[in-house]
Amino acid sequence: MLSFTGRFFFILSGTFYYFIQSTLSEIRPRYLESVEESMNDTAHLLAAYLESRLVLPYGNTIPGNPGTASSAPSANAKNSSLSGADLRSISRRLSDATESLALVMKKAESRQFEARIYDIVKTKMNLYVYVTDHQGIVLYDSSGLRTGEDLSRMNDVYLTLRGDYGARSSRMVESDPQTGALYVAAPVRYGQHIVGVLSVVKPKDSVTPFIQLAQRRSLTAALLAACAIFLFAGLIFLWVSLPVRKLSRYVSDLRAGKRVQLPSLPRTEIGELGRALDDLRLELEGKNYVEKYVQTLNHEIKSPLTALQGSVELLEEDLDPARRAHLVENIKMETARIHKMIERMLDLATVENQSIIDRQQVSLLEILNAQLKEMPDRFIVHLPESGTGRWTVSGDPFLISIAVSNVLRNALDFADPESSIQVRLKGHGDAQWRTLEVENRGPVIPDYALPRIYDRFYSLPRATGRKSTGLGLPFVQEVMALHGGEVRIENLADGSGVVCRLTFPLDVTGEDSRESPAG
Repeated sequence: MLSFTGRFFFILSGTFYYFIQSTLSEIRPRYLESVEESMNDTAHLLAAYLESRLVLPYGNTIPGNPGTASSAPSANAKNSSLSGADLRSISRRLSDATESLALVMKKAESRQFEARIYDIVKTKMNLYVYVTDHQGIVLYDSSGLRTGEDLSRMNDVYLTLRGDYGARSSRMVESDPQTGALYVAAPVRYGQHIVGVLSVVKPKDSVTPFIQLAQRRSLTAALLAACAIFLFAGLIFLWVSLPVRKLSRYVSDLRAGKRVQLPSLPRTEIGELGRALDDLRLELEGKNYVEKYVQTLNHEIKSPLTALQGSVELLEEDLDPARRAHLVENIKMETARIHKMIERMLDLATVENQSIIDRQQVSLLEILNAQLKEMPDRFIVHLPESGTGRWTVSGDPFLISIAVSNVLRNALDFADPESSIQVRLKGHGDAQWRTLEVENRGPVIPDYALPRIYDRFYSLPRATGRKSTGLGLPFVQEVMALHGGEVRIENLADGSGVVCRLTFPLDVTGEDSRESPAG
């Protein structure tokens, strides 16, 4: 099924094709009508010439007062008002008059000239004339094809003898389809009586070049107009469609839970709509975020507050010094836990409300070495023999450092005592992903806990029996999402421990459109 863009341009193309076809199909008949109008003038001019030659040499001897200007006879005028002798006499005189017309036509046909009519050069006359008597018998034909023939049944002669407008389109030579011509007739009158017909013949092959030229020019102009219209329509479509598509993709990404920034939109109504939607999103997200965190903090802080309250109440009693010291130590631990929880929540809130980062080239190896300096000497780093330059990624060094620190401390907390922790940097040739892998030997993550390890405040007990704030891994997950990467935590296949992988794209764009790296 065609997209909206495809349907739009399909309809536009179909409409323009119909317009061009209609225009081109109208050129030929309109052009022929124009030629026919000129031929009509020529026919009447030559007919008037014959009428003048018919009258002047012989005087006014036939009824109807031909020596004076007469108005056109009515359509009901009949040749029967003239006697047969009169008609024969007029036919002879008409035949004699055509001799002078023949001289004129012969002289015109022999003329040499060069007339540039637009892009077509005309060098000779291409016009023929024939004259018939009152019975439709050809008295003279300048082409020499029909002299003596009976054309009384041809529309140009038949209609003109009846007093109507006579014209037709047919072949000059019936057996040759290339000899098509236009025929336009005018009556030859003697007084009020039609005594003959003069037809002007224009071969179509002399008209066709002009029609083809007009069609080519019209087609060229139409194609240029089409290109301009399509270009203009395309620009308008892009001007309207691209911002709409960007805005639609932005809304779809938000609905999918992706961390995206409002795309660049023009300062149009669509751009204003997009910015208004983004402002509304920020307000709603801020409100929901505060409500969610207040509820979560209220729930999670109850436990240490209850412990603090119990310790304070016990301190009011008369206790031995050892018991009192234990309660004071408990108060310090719970207070530190609350303080650490608040700090982690602030860090996580900062990351969760961040949609873009200030990227710079960051060396994963340098960050790893810096973090390991603050850790016990239980980490073993494995590097391929290739150089360290290819461990450089694009991102925020501060956020990456905190994420790496969280992963290393988690591995240290859950590793068996005195066991070593394996750290590997992986990447192969021109691979698009760089992976930091931390593997510890110790208890595995229970199956029921695997889906929840990234939930806020969810934590498994350490070897000491105490839990953490449950905000470290959510923080790591948010940092990796900001960098276009991901974090994966899995139990080792042999059940001997846990492996955590931080995977960074080589060229970070911050978009989630990439394919996920292979685990």
